[in-house]
Amino acid sequence: MFKRVLPLLLVSSLFMATDVQAQWSDIELEFDGENRSYSMYIPSSYDADSASALVLTLHGLGDTKENFRQIGFAPIADTANFIILVPQALHDGMTGTAWNSRAGAFGIYPN
Repeated sequence: MFKRVLPLLLVSSLFMATDVQAQWSDIELEFDGENRSYSMYIPSSYDADSASALVLTLHGLGDTKENFRQIGFAPIADTANFIILVPQALHDGMTGTAWNSRAGAFGIYPN
């Protein structure tokens, strides 16, 4: 499913202003009947006319994008000039949040 969502995330980043101050933004979209959200960090050095790397970070089982975006990538993005995307996993009744990876054990498969 993530292969289908990523192009939507990338397209939304194309419409950002060129004069940007470093900031986090929260974006929501609906995809395949699910409300999805992600946080995006744009460093102040971002220039829409120049190529920038995109770093996609995935939080762990039961974690949230709000918590995971605090792990310290933003200061690195400021100096190395890359964009950070932190998507939110789907809510799972058993673990809180989980990625639809089909990973599991003993008959328990979150999402």
